[in-house]
Amino acid sequence: MKYIVNRRLTYEGTLLAGGLFFIFTAVGLVVYPLWFARDAFRTVATVVQLAEVRGIDDGRSQVSYAPVFSYVDKRGVQHTVQYRVSSRPSLYSVGQKVTLHVSPNNPYDFVLVSRQIS
Repeated sequence: MKYIVNRRLTYEGTLLAGGLFFIFTAVGLVVYPLWFARDAFRTVATVVQLAEVRGIDDGRSQVSYAPVFSYVDKRGVQHTVQYRVSSRPSLYSVGQKVTLHVSPNNPYDFVLVSRQIS
């Protein structure tokens, strides 16, 4: 009987740990963009290129496309940055405008806020 009680506690502990993990992850996904936006500046960027990203899916070589954005910071310096997310087919087109929140300390640290249709 003692073995069954211990096993049940292990099962419940695993469920509790898994639940807490998902709760903290969900809170982090909501809070991080808000925290990041506090210090970041907002700017409009233009998609200037669709970079090919090669990978393997089900043992076959696949190509997806990551947008490359160009924007001007508060000091008037132009930056070109590649988004970390790629897709196939591309969700973006060259010339499309997007809104970014960019870190004032690192021009390559940004969060995509919105996609605008062009």
